Amino acid sequence: MIKKISISGSGGQGVKLMSLLLSKIITKLDYNVSLVFDYDSAMRGGGIDSFIVYSDEKIGNPLMDKADIHIKLSESRDIEAEEIICQKGLCDGKEIDFKEIARNEFGNVIVVNMLSLGFLLKKLNISLGKIDFDEILPERNKKQNIEAIKYGYNLKE
Repeated sequence: MIKKISISGSGGQGVKLMSLLLSKIITKLDYNVSLVFDYDSAMRGGGIDSFIVYSDEKIGNPLMDKADIHIKLSESRDIEAEEIICQKGLCDGKEIDFKEIARNEFGNVIVVNMLSLGFLLKKLNISLGKIDFDEILPERNKKQNIEAIKYGYNLKE
């Protein structure tokens, strides 16, 4: 079994944190994981893409030409995928208004990445009960991040 996930957004959206957390979670579930970032030199506002490949076998080549699932959080280059999940207004695929949910439910758009992570964990059939959030999440905003992950996990498709 090999699974390929791509996540794209812009600098400052937490794509890097989201990708690192997903990689840690998958590693703790005893999969082999490869994580590659591709980003513009601009810190905030520049594009950032992450590519996560995981498998129950050794990963020979971590590069991907097509993802199984792609999460698109901002206007960025198009990445080919079997399933694309976009921030509302960004594509013709499955759209979720992560920003609106973040504003309405959390009063802060900063949790868009954690909402997306929760939704992605559900798509990957990774049970939240198998994740030790205290171990993997940074202390800053930990409680709010856990709530946002759980909320995203329970979003209806």
